[in-house]
Parts: sequence; C-alpha cells; structure tokens
Amino acid sequence: IYSGTGGWRYSDYEIYRWESFPEIIVFDILNYDIQSSMLKRLSFFVEKKGFTGEIHSFAELSGKSDWNAHNYLAKDLAAFFTLAEEKGIHLTSGEKNLRSALVAAGIIEPAKGGSGYTGIKNGGILSVSQESRVYLRSLLLNHEGYHGLFYAVPELRDLVFDAWEKLIPEAREMWIDYLRTSVYWNYDYENQYLLRNEMLGYLMQQQDFGRYYDGTMFPRVLKQCSEKADYY
Repeated sequence: IYSGTGGWRYSDYEIYRWESFPEIIVFDILNYDIQSSMLKRLSFFVEKKGFTGEIHSFAELSGKSDWNAHNYLAKDLAAFFTLAEEKGIHLTSGEKNLRSALVAAGIIEPAKGGSGYTGIKNGGILSVSQESRVYLRSLLLNHEGYHGLFYAVPELRDLVFDAWEKLIPEAREMWIDYLRTSVYWNYDYENQYLLRNEMLGYLMQQQDFGRYYDGTMFPRVLKQCSEKADYY
C-alpha cells in the first residue's frame, strides 16, 4: 500500500481493491480519529461483547477502544447500514463516506424491492491507518489480510474451522481466554465465526508464532487467568 497521501484521490483516505480477491477492498486512512469516525461503531456492532447487534452513540462509546486496524464481512456491513436506516440513526460524515464507497465498489448494494442493503458473497473490507508506525502497519496488514482471505476463500474457512475442531479442549479454552480477557479488545468470544477468524489472524500475523506464543500470548493468558496457571 502506498505510504503517504501525495497521490491519494481523497484527503482523508485512499481505497484499494485486492487484485487477486476483488471482493475485498482496503482503506488506507490518514489517522486514527478519521478511521474511528468511519469504523468505531461498526467494531462494536460486529465484534465487541455486550455491544453487538446494536448501533451505539459515540457518547456511549466514549473512552472505549476500537481497533488500530479493522476488517468486516460484507453482510455485517450491510446489516449495520440497514439497521441505521431502519432506526433513523444519524451517521457521521465518515460513516456516510464509507457507505458510499461500499456501494460504489459493489461490496454492499441497496436491497432489491425493499429497504436496507445486502452484502456481496465472500466480500468485505480491511483498513489500516497511516498513524501506525511502519512496523505496526506491516503487522496489522498481515493480520487483517488473513481476515480478508478468510472472507474471500471458502476453502480456507473450511480449513480453519476443521483446525479448530481438531484442537484439544484445553487449547480451545486458552484461545478463548486470550481473546476474552483483554479489557481493550473485548472480543465477542461467543461468536464462533469471529473466534476462528481471530485464531487465524493471530496465528499468521507473526513471522515466528512460537516466539509470539512464548513471549506474549501465553504469559498474557497466565497473568489474566492466574487461577488457571497450573492447569495451562
């Protein structure tokens, strides 16, 4: 992705289509504030436990973290904008720009013969911010890119679902604890699709998962779930 805004068509972001997987588009956004104006409420609507399925006001979400980078399935994007339309929820200019971009790119489209929107099969979006440092942008693009592949490639989804079922119960429990215990993440760990998608992202984002597991993931689980330290 182009680094720098000199060649962008828009002042706040640029949009790219993944050449090999055209159902996936990528937003490169100038900074975290602009990214949040476009995607923060979506993050809670889709992924944050205790908030999913509803569109909350920015006042309700004040002080709560969204993400440094994002990924959303087309059908969830369509559901968000459908609910906003049904309930007459005021959208930010960023959310309106997002909706326009999604319709123009064919990721969502107005529902035929009715109100609301539908999402393209195996489609979705990814985003990253220019505010992230170079090393973090690389890591985040890798992580979000695997989510894009999870959306776009049914065979990969089947492989990941199968891998999850083959984990020993303790390993599945540890993945859930890893995702549920961070106060900043607050993943909806009961969402089985999201759970498997995040396992893929965290497994594949690092060049050396073993080092990440030993140095970051496992120590974090032991700290947050100290009562399970001997068990794990």
